[in-house]
Amino acid sequence: MDFLKTHISLGLKIIIILLLVTLIIITTNNGQKDKVPIEEVEEKLDKEKEINNNIHIDIKGAVKNPGVYILPAKSLVNDAINISGGLLNNASTKYTNLSKTLENETIIYIYTEEEIKSLEKGKQKEYICSNQIITQQKKSENSEKDTKISINNATKEELTTLSGIGEAKANAIIKYRDENGTFNDIEEIKSVPGISETLYEKIKDNIKL
Repeated sequence: MDFLKTHISLGLKIIIILLLVTLIIITTNNGQKDKVPIEEVEEKLDKEKEINNNIHIDIKGAVKNPGVYILPAKSLVNDAINISGGLLNNASTKYTNLSKTLENETIIYIYTEEEIKSLEKGKQKEYICSNQIITQQKKSENSEKDTKISINNATKEELTTLSGIGEAKANAIIKYRDENGTFNDIEEIKSVPGISETLYEKIKDNIKL
């Protein structure tokens, strides 16, 4: 009887030891699963740093694939042109500073040779240079200078941002401007074919000379 009790007691001890060993192994494995390798952490931090250093640019006009692109910080205008597929055959970079460093939320407009000639004809070289690259800035809601479109200098794309002005009317405004010179008064825009009194009333608060 004592012999049986001894063996039972010994068996219980062995079972308890095995259970403890199993528990230790399971706990150790779970700890290893939860532990993230240092290489993975560093890689994730590098990716986040890279994302934070990127800039968004919007390139328009005479490039093969206009649109919004993500570039590394301190990229140049030339980099933006390359990432958008390059220039169209009729593009002109005569007044474009290809080596200019870009900022976040920059708009780049590449003129065609025809647009350059048209602007040069109107003696608007200063306008060409200042509008090739436009850095977006926070605009004051009460600032007329920031929000109004210049009917004497605006491009077709800028004119079409006005309510009721589509591509056809924008082209008509530019044609009138080329043939008659700059507008002397904003009401003169009513002389442009297609610009009615009703449409003028609609846009008059959003335009300037």
